[in-house]
Parts: sequence; C-alpha cells; structure tokens
Amino acid sequence: MLRNVLKVTLRNLRKHILYAGINVVGLALGLACCVVIALYVLEALSYDRFHDKVDRIVRLVEDQEHEDGVSRLATTYGPLAPALEEEMASVEHAVRVLPYSLLVSRDVERRRQEDRFVFVDSTFFDVFSVNALRGDVRTALAAPFSVVLTASTSRRYFGGGNPIGQTLEVRDDETTRNFTVTAVVADPPHNTHLPFDFLASFASIRLIYGDWIDDPRNWEHPPLYTYALLADGATVADLEARLPTFARRHMGETRTANRQLRAERLTDIHLYSRREQSLVPGSDITYVYLFSLIAFITVLIGCVNFTNLTTARAMHRAKEVAMRRALGANRRQLVLQFLAESTLLVILALVTGLLLARAALPSLSTMSGEDLSMEYLAHWSTPLIALAGIGFVSLLAGSYPAFFLSGAGRAGTRKGDGPRTAGSKGSFVRSSLVVFQFVVSIGLMISTLVVYRQVDYVRNERLGFDKKHVVLVPLRDLENQFQHTSLKDAWQELPGVEAVSASSGMPGLGGGIYDWWVHPEHRSDSLRLMVLTVDHDYAKTYGLNVLDGRDFSEQFATDANEAFLLNESAVKRLGWTDAVGKEVTLDAWFRGRLEKRGSVVGVVEDFQYRSLHHAIDPILFHILPDSWYYDYVSARIRPGDITGTLEAMEQIWHEYNAERPFEYTFLDDQVDALYRAEARVGRLFGAFAALAVGIACLGLLGLAALTAAGRTREIGIRKVLGASVSGIVLLLSREFVGLVLVASILATPMAYLAMRRWLDGFAYRVPVGADVFVLTIMLALFLALITVSFQSVRAALADPVKTLRHE
Repeated sequence: MLRNVLKVTLRNLRKHILYAGINVVGLALGLACCVVIALYVLEALSYDRFHDKVDRIVRLVEDQEHEDGVSRLATTYGPLAPALEEEMASVEHAVRVLPYSLLVSRDVERRRQEDRFVFVDSTFFDVFSVNALRGDVRTALAAPFSVVLTASTSRRYFGGGNPIGQTLEVRDDETTRNFTVTAVVADPPHNTHLPFDFLASFASIRLIYGDWIDDPRNWEHPPLYTYALLADGATVADLEARLPTFARRHMGETRTANRQLRAERLTDIHLYSRREQSLVPGSDITYVYLFSLIAFITVLIGCVNFTNLTTARAMHRAKEVAMRRALGANRRQLVLQFLAESTLLVILALVTGLLLARAALPSLSTMSGEDLSMEYLAHWSTPLIALAGIGFVSLLAGSYPAFFLSGAGRAGTRKGDGPRTAGSKGSFVRSSLVVFQFVVSIGLMISTLVVYRQVDYVRNERLGFDKKHVVLVPLRDLENQFQHTSLKDAWQELPGVEAVSASSGMPGLGGGIYDWWVHPEHRSDSLRLMVLTVDHDYAKTYGLNVLDGRDFSEQFATDANEAFLLNESAVKRLGWTDAVGKEVTLDAWFRGRLEKRGSVVGVVEDFQYRSLHHAIDPILFHILPDSWYYDYVSARIRPGDITGTLEAMEQIWHEYNAERPFEYTFLDDQVDALYRAEARVGRLFGAFAALAVGIACLGLLGLAALTAAGRTREIGIRKVLGASVSGIVLLLSREFVGLVLVASILATPMAYLAMRRWLDGFAYRVPVGADVFVLTIMLALFLALITVSFQSVRAALADPVKTLRHE
C-alpha cells in the first residue's frame, strides 16, 4: 500500500509541477531564512559562554550622573579589584584588565603596533578559561615583565619555534623594555567581548608607572576593566546590595554622590550591557528578539503559502476523490494519500531550504558581521525540531483535503459540487492568509526604508563637520605629542595637504576628553564640560563654522595661553547670551594641578562630537602648546593624487619616527563604523523583506493560476460575449489587489510604532514621513499586480473556442 501511495504521489507532483514547484520553493525560502536567523541568534547568545565558570563571573561597572544624564561606563579603577577580593566574602577572585596599544618587536624587521596588548592580574586564569598550549599558566604571570602569547601571535613573532623563555621588546612612549614569554595559549574564540593577543603581568604596570595606579586613593585614572569570580552560592544581587556601602567606605561620600558601582553577568555583556568604553562593541537583545520574530513569521509565510496552495488545489480534486471512492477506496486510504503528498513536499522543501541556507551563509555572515556556522545545528534537538516541523506543516497543509474531501459522500463530490460546498469559507481563510503575508512583507519593507534613511541621515546630514578626505594619524609617543608642531608644519608644506591640526579628540569619534572644571566669570559654582585640546587650525581642518567672534589665530600671540572657543551647547549650558569676551578659568588634577585662565574669543556651530546615539555635547576648546594632550594629527588632503600624498606623508613621518610604523585611517571610514550595527540591521531587514515579498508573490502567483484555472469556462464565455483582454485581467486581478490594500492599511500603523521605538535609540533621528508609507504601498501593489497579471493575461489570451470545447 505504501508503495502505491508513493507512486500516486510522485505521479500527481509530476502532473502539476508548477504548483509543486511553487510550494517547495516558497516553503524552502522560508525555512532557509529561519535556519540562517537561528544561526545568527545562536551566535549572539553564545558570547563568552565557553568559560568553565561562566555562571559565576561578573564585570564591575560604573554609572556616573551628570547634568546631561547618566554615563554608563564599562570601566572602573585600579584599587577596586584588590579591595573586593580582600573584603567581599562573596568574591573568590578579582582581576584587572588594562588594554594598551604598544610597539612590539623581536627584531627590526618584525616591529608591529599591537592594539591587543592587555595587562592582567595573575588571577586572570583563575577566573577565565584558556586552552594552554605551552608553559604553565598558573605561574605564567607571577613575575613582572612576563607575557603570555596566543598561538597566532607566537607564530607571527617566532614562527613554528618554541617561544618559552624568549624575549620581546615592548616600547611605550620612549622607553623600551624586554618581556619574557612564559606561556602560549590558544587564540580566544571569536565570540568573546574580551579579545587579546598578549597577556602581560599587571605587576609590570606598577614598575612602569609606579604604585599610584592601584593606590587606594586613586579612583580616577587610568580607567580599566574589573572582573570578579563569585564564590559558590553567591549571587549578583547579593554583591550589588553591598556595593554602595563598599564604595562609600573607599571612595568617600563626595565621590559616591553621583557615582554608583554595579555588577553585570558575563553572559549579559554582549547583548544587554551597551556601555561606553567597552572593549568590543556589543549587540542588543532587541535584535535577537526582532530577528527571531522575523524568522518565525517568514517560515510562517512559507507555511501559509503551502497551506493556501494545497487547499486551493484540493478544491479542484473533487472528481479524483469521487472516482477513488467509487472504485472502493476508503477514507483511511484517502487521508494517507493526501498526507503523504503534503509530507513529501515538506521534506523536499526542508532539504532545499538547508542547501539554500548553507549556500547563503558566507554572504549573510559578511552582512551580519557574525561568524555564522552550520555547526550550531549539530545538536541532539535539531532532528527532533525538524521532525516536529515536518509533521506540523504536513498536517496543517494536508488536513483539509485529507479529512474534509475524503469524508465527503459520493453525492457531495460530483462535478462542481466540491468547490461550491466549502468555497466561501475556504476563500475567506485563504484571503486572510494572503493579507497576513502582505502585512508582514509591507511591514518589513517600511522598516527597511526607515533604517536606511536613518543610517544615511546620521552618516551624512547631521554631523555638522566635513568628514571627507581627512586622514587621522595617532601620536603614540610623548615626544611626538610634545613636538607635534614640527610634524604638522612639515605636512602642511605638501602640495596635496590642505590643512593640518593636532588635537585630543576628533569630531564624530570623541576621545581625548579630560575632566576639567570650568569656572565661569561671576559664578560661584563650577561646571563640567567636555574640554577639547586643539591647535589653531582645528576648526579649519574639520570645516567647523564660527558663528560669533573669531577662530583661534596665530596672529594673536595670547591665543595659545589665554583664549577659548565654545560651541553653541556650551554657551547655553553656561547660561550666556553673548559669550565672546567672557572670562573662564579651567582647572584639573592629573599627576599634578593644572590651571588656566582666559576669555572666550569665539563660538562655533554645534557639531556631533560623538555618535548620534548621544545628544550634542557642550564643548570648550583651548590650546596647550608643548603638551602631551595631543593624541592625533588630522590632515585634510586634496582629492586627486591621494595615494601620492599619503606616501609623501609617510616619508616625512619616518623622518621624525624612524622606528614607528605610519598608521592612518580616514575619518569618514571611522564615522561610518559608528553606525555599522545599524547599517547591518538595514541590510538584514532588506534581505528578509525581499525574501518575504518574494514568498508572498510566489503564493499570489500560485493562487492566481488556480483562480484562472477555476474560472476557465467563465473567461471563455466572457470573451465570446465580447469582453476585452484588459477587462478580464482587471476582473481576475482586483480581488488580490484589494487584499494587498487591506494588508497595507493593517501594516502601516504597526510598522510606524515599531520604527518610532527603534528611532528612540538615537538622540537625533530622521522623521518618519507619509512618503515612506506611500512609496512602500505603491511598491507592494506594483509587485502584486505584476505577479497576478502574469497569470491573468495568460488566461485572458487563451482561445475561448478551445476552452469551451474542453469544458
């Protein structure tokens, strides 16, 4: 019997290859989308879970309240870890992590600027899990100037040889020290928020910079990362409950008035933290929920298509059912036949979907920025989920023909009776499912358009400075920072260089901001503004617009020591209407007291100093000649021979820095990177929206073909009576166009609310105008009309004589 069922099933599929193909392709696309998104979700949820003690590891962080709100910082300070380990019974171990960018070399030919050189306490390996390849990690970081290498770093410097006991020269500013390799560990997995190439002993930092780095009174600098391993039975809630008292005891009442220590689980960092100064930009759990919902809906759209076409086809199989019943087939045999056909199609769709997902994986990995792998599906639950999915979809799609038609009597399955018996109810269900498909498709299309507009807005329209053709070069040595003017003047002489400036930070990227106290004239209180150390050409280099007063100028000898610029937001913060000429005093403490007095000479137009996730910062600009506050040199180069200009800049660089490589980036690339996550979301939305629309159109194509086939006699009679081709096309198309219009009405408010909530994450955002919805609805109608018209025109052009003779 099973053999006969399979033979009849294959025969039916061959006979109706178009409908079978639409069924398989539509469901396969939905399943492929679901598989890819499942891999993305599993990748996001896997971050940092490879550590053996992951459930007990927490990161200590800090919230700082100020006039503009709360800064949620991932960093804390040196004295915290030793105090936690000593005083907190719930903390078994604590470890500090201090990343540095250092010049590392084994010899002159292998000198590299390493950005993942990380100083850690010797307790690092008690907290985090690593795979030791050489040496004993338990004692590897006990001595000062010892370093642990990853396997790839070891190969980079020592080839295939044994590096244990070998030394590496590490240069910080102008001092070179030898670090001894004590162990080699496997490279950290890609799904970690804590990447490293070198792990150096934290004791080295004390010898380099002195004991002040973990002085119990130093809760200001340098910012570093603190992790704790909780004791067995201890909870994060218990630790957080004791942190306020702990902080007041060590930091004092004054410092803790606007600062709060917090603890967050290691597994929450990637998806829930979203803190400033994180080592690696995290994702957002919202995207996991969102894409999971898209996966479910997309595969549901495929199932809807499958069910729609299967049930619609069943309406045309009444004769077949009647003939089988007349020849003695019982209901059980008919049920088995219809379910077998449905199951075979689902299995074909599943196999096709997996093949499509595997083929699309490299492109989608690049698009999402995640290292997606089919290995995540190698789990004991995967076959069970697949079997459950096959059974559910098969039953859903095959239940109507299997149980309704097979149970109808012979009288109920005569020619024409079957379709009329349940036609109105079945038509309503199919129409509802079509509306559902296009609600989802139109919603995704609207979301895609809004995301793309917002990303374009933050990249190009709301910055307030000119980001094009600006080259950023970091000054890593103190000597370069003190003598930045010489390098700047040499670059300025190049014909391809338009302007050059040195500064402690860059527009759009932030950085280089120190905690200065600002004392306005005739005010008893003081304010904390962002204070940016620049030179005379900063506004010129970045294209900042001076609204009032003047820019810094070398023609005024006092500007270097007594002049300030403010942006518009700083003027508002200070409560001034006319800032030019007002006196300001700055003071700060960092390795000694710094104080500066002067007056405001100009006001610049507001610009986006950090990403548009933040409001515009109130900024004060000043000049500190011959200081180490200059972390970058920025050069605006003329378009044309950009490569030649960079080569000339590199040649001059090596005249001043014979041993240090020439590093540079373009400002527009760095600014675009700030919104890389949003750009990826936009690309993924676009891909899934196109997929959802494609599946929905496939369903429309199949339903239009079935509708045309079911109305063959009517179309023939209409043509004999003089109906035009356009009139018949309109007749067959208007029902589906109406369904798309209904879907548009339902999708528009839902998409609007969802996008407004997403845009709330930006301090400045593009308005969601009516044009977005009109454009999307018109596109959806156009696609639906094209899809349906393909079959409608074909039916309208058929020869009515042959049609009526056949009927």
